[in-house]
Amino acid sequence: MKYISIFMVLILCLACNRDEDITLEIGEDFVNSDTKVYYIDTLTTLTSTFKFDSIPVASPSRFLIGSYDDPIFGNVNSKSFLQLANNSGYTIDNEAVFDSIAVILEYDNYFYNDTTTVQQFSIHEIIEDIKPDDDTYYNTSNFDFDNTPIAIRDFIARPNEPDSLHILLNQNFGLELFNKIQENDINNNDELINEYQGLLIQPSTNNSCILGFTTNSLVRMYYSIPNESNNDERFFDFSFNITNSFNQTKSNPQGTYFENIVDVESDLPSIDTDNTSFIQSGNAIATKIDIPYIERIYDIEGSGTIINANLKISLKKNSFSDNLHTRDSLQVFILNHNSEIIAPLTNFSVIAQATLDTENTEFGEKTYIIPIKDFLEQKLDDDTFQDLFLAIYSVNFDNSVDRYILNGEASEDDDEKVKLELTYAIYDDE
Repeated sequence: MKYISIFMVLILCLACNRDEDITLEIGEDFVNSDTKVYYIDTLTTLTSTFKFDSIPVASPSRFLIGSYDDPIFGNVNSKSFLQLANNSGYTIDNEAVFDSIAVILEYDNYFYNDTTTVQQFSIHEIIEDIKPDDDTYYNTSNFDFDNTPIAIRDFIARPNEPDSLHILLNQNFGLELFNKIQENDINNNDELINEYQGLLIQPSTNNSCILGFTTNSLVRMYYSIPNESNNDERFFDFSFNITNSFNQTKSNPQGTYFENIVDVESDLPSIDTDNTSFIQSGNAIATKIDIPYIERIYDIEGSGTIINANLKISLKKNSFSDNLHTRDSLQVFILNHNSEIIAPLTNFSVIAQATLDTENTEFGEKTYIIPIKDFLEQKLDDDTFQDLFLAIYSVNFDNSVDRYILNGEASEDDDEKVKLELTYAIYDDE
């Protein structure tokens, strides 16, 4: 019954347009032919939320550390597993005396949520070799660490200032490391990793924001040489080996819409989540789009073609702010029936994205436009594409916690609900 009613709405829309037939010449196929062009915006579009089993997070472009409580997504937490390295040699003067050791985290201007309250980080020694699963790291990767921290730091974040966060490490930890280098027990990176697998930097669950730090951040060991004429403080730096460092981002689904997502095939239809779908980068939550009845367009008499097709989907009002910021573009992928990515979305053979409609931004509205002409033609022309879907996801899925709350297909406001706008031309209806 639902299938028939949807088709009748489509025919009604087309019938209205037949009174205003437009004669056009469109390329070679349309030369000297009367062409009827229809604008259709009543095709069914269904949205839902799902979660990828895991996402690759190897070689991060930033270190992402912090936590905050989100009313929709629960407690969001991100920590960094970091492997130490040194590329300038392992030599410390025999007369040198250890002073202190610190992690220096350089802000990269990224933050999410409220930075005005006191934050807390703790640093722990990793006690397991950091090795990738299947040649890469995923947001689900995890390694054992010593529960006793070698540093705890309370601070006020200053992500927009040219500043760094200094966290002093335990003196005994630093002195032991210093002595092993000075006494030639550690002479290269392999020997360093054998002794010190790495560091974990994690937030307190009571924090109120997540912060981004550059991969130029480092561990600096300070020492001095007594009786030197200038008595300058010297230092020995350890960088972080990006190849074997990664961010682990998670959220606690208890009490949220997402607690019943048990695997990648567990979809949450928008009609069951207050007519809303969701995206959360770092935590693998994405929006799925289904266009189930596109083949009914062939019930229109005559030979036809899709001239243009755009999917419009908007953010819920008041779901974003300066602290919970969104971006001007989103990634779009093609999924199979198992919710596995098979390809990025393309349009005219070029990778396409969901881009923000900058022409209609009144009243704090944000709408993304996705060009899907190629995708619809694939679904129509090839049986193998009929069970395909679209997934919308953050462009910074592996180094941010950006979240998006999107309107579904059943919104009472016609301007807000997700909609497919399609231009279809009939060039031979005899």
